[in-house]
Amino acid sequence: LSPVCLGSLRRAASINAEYMGRELEELRKAGAAPPELDNEGKMINPHIPQYISEAPWYLNDGQPGLHHQRQNRQAKKLRQIGRMVPAW
Repeated sequence: LSPVCLGSLRRAASINAEYMGRELEELRKAGAAPPELDNEGKMINPHIPQYISEAPWYLNDGQPGLHHQRQNRQAKKLRQIGRMVPAW
């Protein structure tokens, strides 16, 4: 195949993939498809806006989820311990 044909095939495939992604998102919002799961097995609410559900570029690990929104539990426990121990 010529490079022109390959380019148009790639473009058609990307348009089709984008269409299928949008369709799946609409099905999830309607409840017809199961919600997406993050790497911890928790369901991701399909009604959460995209700017909240996607991690910033410097935190993005390529996996879906809201773990970038959650506080680090270990750091929270250490802060609480620091408040309980008196400084001598």
